Amino acid sequence: MKTRPLFLSMIGLSLLAGCSSKSDSYTRGIGIYPGNPNETYAPEVVADNATYRNVAELKSAYQSSSYDYNLTAQLVTDGILSAVEPATINVSTQNGNLKKNEREWLFDGKSDSKYVVNGTDVYLQLDLNNFDFSVDKIVLTGSVTLDATKTKGYEVVAYGSNDGTNWDILGQENGRGYIGKERPASPWDAFFGKSANITRLLNQEIILKQAVNYAHYKINLKAANALNWSFTDWDYYKNDELLVVLPSYRFGSAWKSAGTGEEWVYVDLGASATFDKVKLSWINKALAGTIQTSDDAKTWKEVALLPGGSEKTDEIALFAKGRYVRVWMTEAENNLPYILSELEVYGKGGLVARPHAEPKADGNHQYLSGGNWKLQRASEVNASGEEISKPDFVIDKWLIATVPGTVLSSYVNIGALPDPNYADNILTISESFFYSNFWYRNEFTLPADFSDDTIFLNFDGVNWKANVFLNGQKVGNVNGGFKRGKFNISDLLTTGKNVLAIEIVKNLHQGAVKEPTAFSHDQNGGIPGADNPTFHATIGWDWIPTIRGRDIGIWNDVFLTHTGSVTIENPFVRTELPLPDTTSAKVFVEVTLVNTSNKEVSGTLKGSFGDAEFEQTVTLASAETKVVNLDPVTNPTLALQNPKLWWPKGYGEPYLYDVKLSFETHGKISDTTQFKSGVRQMTFDEAVYEPSGLQTPFGFSEPRRLSLYVNGRRFIGFG
Repeated sequence: MKTRPLFLSMIGLSLLAGCSSKSDSYTRGIGIYPGNPNETYAPEVVADNATYRNVAELKSAYQSSSYDYNLTAQLVTDGILSAVEPATINVSTQNGNLKKNEREWLFDGKSDSKYVVNGTDVYLQLDLNNFDFSVDKIVLTGSVTLDATKTKGYEVVAYGSNDGTNWDILGQENGRGYIGKERPASPWDAFFGKSANITRLLNQEIILKQAVNYAHYKINLKAANALNWSFTDWDYYKNDELLVVLPSYRFGSAWKSAGTGEEWVYVDLGASATFDKVKLSWINKALAGTIQTSDDAKTWKEVALLPGGSEKTDEIALFAKGRYVRVWMTEAENNLPYILSELEVYGKGGLVARPHAEPKADGNHQYLSGGNWKLQRASEVNASGEEISKPDFVIDKWLIATVPGTVLSSYVNIGALPDPNYADNILTISESFFYSNFWYRNEFTLPADFSDDTIFLNFDGVNWKANVFLNGQKVGNVNGGFKRGKFNISDLLTTGKNVLAIEIVKNLHQGAVKEPTAFSHDQNGGIPGADNPTFHATIGWDWIPTIRGRDIGIWNDVFLTHTGSVTIENPFVRTELPLPDTTSAKVFVEVTLVNTSNKEVSGTLKGSFGDAEFEQTVTLASAETKVVNLDPVTNPTLALQNPKLWWPKGYGEPYLYDVKLSFETHGKISDTTQFKSGVRQMTFDEAVYEPSGLQTPFGFSEPRRLSLYVNGRRFIGFG
C-alpha cells in the first residue's frame, strides 16, 4: 500500500486543562460561560440601586414579532434614536408575499438559494421601502421546467412603478420556441433516465435606455408549456455595478412589528428596579395599548395607558417596580406595522457591568485582556483612529468590551442581548446592527521591566480585518480572520497611560440570514466564503443558524512582549517515522529569526525536544529575517530512539513533548518560547473500491475510498 504524508503540524499546540473532578469547576446555565470561569474576561454584572438613569439602555429586549431580521427588539434599547422609517423590502408572487426567511433568497449572492413558483403565468414583485435605488439593468436568473408535449411560446415583461398600482413597461421579450437556453448535460441524466419534461436555463436581461428609480419592480413570465419556475438571483445594476438589495446594508435603529394588531415588546432590566418615567420614541406609533411590568415575564401588571395622539414621543409619568417592562400595543397608526425606535425607562436598579481585572504580567508577556477595553459601533463615532487613540478622547457612551471575544459576545456579556444559544433568542438580535465596523479602545500602563527592551504588540486573531492605532499614530493593520499581527511599538510608548484603538472592519460579503425551522434547515453556506480567511460557517449551516456580526471582533489574545534585538517567529516542528517501524523518529525544526535592530547580530539558537538538546550558531545582518532549519543531519540528537507517540483518542496516549527554543547573544537571552509537540505521522490513500448496492454517478470513472492512517494504523474519525 502506497500512502502519502499529511503534514499536519502540532506546533504551538497548547494543552488545555483536563476536566476537573469537581463539578463546580465548570459552569452551566443560560447566559453563563460554559467553560472554566478563569478562561473568560467577560465583565461582571452587578445591581445598581443608587444611580438614577435609563435602566433600560443596553438591556435585553424581546418581541412578539419582527418584520425582518434587522428591525428587531434589540434596537429599542441600543441608545440610538431614529426618526426616519427604516429601509425594508418585500417580495411577492401571484401566490402572495414570501415568508420572512424566503424574502432575501434572490439577493443573497448564493446561486443555489432558489424560490420555486408553479404555473404557466407567474410573476415576481419587489417592493422597496425607503431605498435610494437607481437602476439601468436588471437580470433574473434561474431555470424553468417545461412539458415538451405542450405548445411552445413565451413572453417576459418587466415593469416599474412608484405606487404599486400603475406600472410602466421597462422591457419585454417573446418568442415562439422554448424560453431560455438548453441546459448542459449532467451525469445525473443517465441515472434518472429520460423524461417528457425538459429544463431550460433562464438569464433574462433587461437593459434600460436610462437609469430609473422606482419603488416597485415586477417581472411577469408566461409559457403555456411551463410546469415550474426556479428563480435563483434577481440582480440590479447601475453602470455595470451590482447593487445591494439586502436591507441589512441600510441600518435603521428601530423595531418594526410584523403585524398591526396585538403586538408587544419588552425589556429585561436584569434585576428589579423602581422607575418613574417611561419614554417611547415612535416612527409609526401605537394609538392604543398599555405599559406593563412583571417580575417573571409571565404574569404582567398594567401600570399605565399609552396616550395615543399624533406626537411621536410619549413621556409617561408613573411609579412602578419590576424587572420586566412591556409595551403592549393594540392599535397601529395608519393600520401599518408598529415602528418603535427607543424604549427608555428612568429610575434606579437593574444591572450594570463592571470590567474584569487585567491580568498581571507573566514573564515577557503582558496580556491586554479584561481591563479598560471599551467598544462602540462605528456609526456612533465621529473621529479618526488617531483621535480615538489619544488620552483625552471622550468615551462616555461606549460599552465595556470582552477581550478576547467577538463584538456580539461583548453585547451579550453586559446584558444588552439575550443568550443567542437559547430558544429563538437569536431572532431578537439585529442583523443590520452588527453589519458595521466597530471601534475598540483600551488604556494600559507598560510594566516597569518592559522599558529597556524591544516591545511588540501582538494579535493572535481578529475578524475580519483591523486597523491599529496607538497614542495618536497608526501602527498597521491585520488582514484576515486567522492571521496574526505583530508590531514593534517601542518608539510609540510612553511611561504613563498608553491608548490603543482598533477599528474592526466588517466582512465585505455579509450574505443573508439563514433561519433553520422545523421544516427546513435552510441553505448551507454562502457568499462570506469570498472573504476567507474568516469564520465562513457563521453565515449559517444545517448545524448552525446565522451568527449576527459573523464573529467580527478581537476574538483571540492581544498582548505585549519584550525581547532583545532578535526575535523567534513561527516555530514549526514535524516528525517522520520509518513506517511501519515506530521504534525511531526524525525530528525537523524550522525557526524564523528576525533581527529588529539596524546592526549585525551573532548568537546561538538553542533548543530542546524533550531531553534531546540542539543548538546552532547564527549571524543576522541588519534588519534581516532568516529561516533556520535543524534536522538529524545537522543535529544528530534530533534522531530519537523509541519515541513516545502521539495517538488520537481511543488509539493510545496523546503524548506531547516539551519544546523549548531560545536565541542567545553576548551571554543574554534575546527571545525564548516554549510549547508542546508530538511524534506522529499521518498518511492517506485513495484506493479504488467496488461499492455495494446501487452506484450513483459522481462524475468519476471509478469510485475511490479515502483512508486515513496515524502512525501506520488505520484511523476512523467520529464526531
